[in-house]
Amino acid sequence: MLRTMFAVTGICVGLYACGKPPTQPTSVPATRTLISYTINMPDARLVLLLNAQHPDGVYLAPITAQATYNYSTVYGGTPNVYAGEQSPALNTYFHTGIVVAPRTAASKAVFTGTDWPNLYGDRPTDEFAWVGRFAYAQFIQRVP
Repeated sequence: MLRTMFAVTGICVGLYACGKPPTQPTSVPATRTLISYTINMPDARLVLLLNAQHPDGVYLAPITAQATYNYSTVYGGTPNVYAGEQSPALNTYFHTGIVVAPRTAASKAVFTGTDWPNLYGDRPTDEFAWVGRFAYAQFIQRVP
């Protein structure tokens, strides 16, 4: 099963994650703009289980999702949710992607436009909430 890449501001793309289901609440006020990303996971059965438990996704900051569902060792040492503030090298991820966002925004489940000025600076008081969705991503080792 392949996942298609999607971009949040052309920089952020979904990826898979691992671990235990989060303990954070899974509801968010409707007045917030949702920013969706993918939590990439190497186990399709776990993805089915987590999607059944969280059909609307999980409202977690990408950094929290990376820590909670960390499968970076399975993915050749690369993070499976959040890469940091710089886009990873080309060809690092196949048929999937990774969240690339400022730490100020990626560390909060709900952030404002001032936390991501290059993207939402014109909306400094608006609130944005992250929602992670689970998906299967097979690791394909690159040949140098």
